[in-house]
Amino acid sequence: MRNQFTFLVLATSVSLSACSDNSEKSAALKDTATDTVQQTEATIEEKAATLKETATEKVDAASAQVAEITEQAKSSVDEQVESVKTDAQKLVSIETADKATETVDKTTAAVASVTTTATTAPEAKSSATDHALGKKIYSSSCQACHATGAAGAPKLGDKPNWAPRIAAGIDKMSANAINGFQGSTGFMPAKGGAAQLSDEEVTAAVAYMVSESR
Repeated sequence: MRNQFTFLVLATSVSLSACSDNSEKSAALKDTATDTVQQTEATIEEKAATLKETATEKVDAASAQVAEITEQAKSSVDEQVESVKTDAQKLVSIETADKATETVDKTTAAVASVTTTATTAPEAKSSATDHALGKKIYSSSCQACHATGAAGAPKLGDKPNWAPRIAAGIDKMSANAINGFQGSTGFMPAKGGAAQLSDEEVTAAVAYMVSESR
């Protein structure tokens, strides 16, 4: 009996000793695990901080680059806008100058037209007056011969007969009519025998007959 009790005491003692060793080992493992976890967390935090710092630097650099590119683009756009404005102003100036030139040309042409009209109007009026006077003198003093061909006179409207006389010129024909003329085919008395006529009236009559015989 005594031996059995001694065995139980020894067994219990060994068991308690083993439990004590296991507890110490567990505590040591726990401490080691805690240290490892803490070290890991510290490493993770350090790496996270480094990554965050690196990312922040990259973001700042990218932002600065974007700002620089934006400024360059804005400057380029401003230059292009100014260039377009300058070109537009040049075009407007050219168009304005062209319109001004066109206006000046039209005004000059209008003035020239008015001047020509003012210059030619008296001449046209004078020509019409001379024609009317010539017709009147022809009717009263010339048609007796020039309507019938008497004394070899060229008939009014006989273009072939008047052609060589017209070719000689109005001045020569007027002089012959005023002074009288003996031709190869007939005789022209001075002023057609109407001595009361003025030289201007005879000239007007000659001009009338020429105009009707061309």
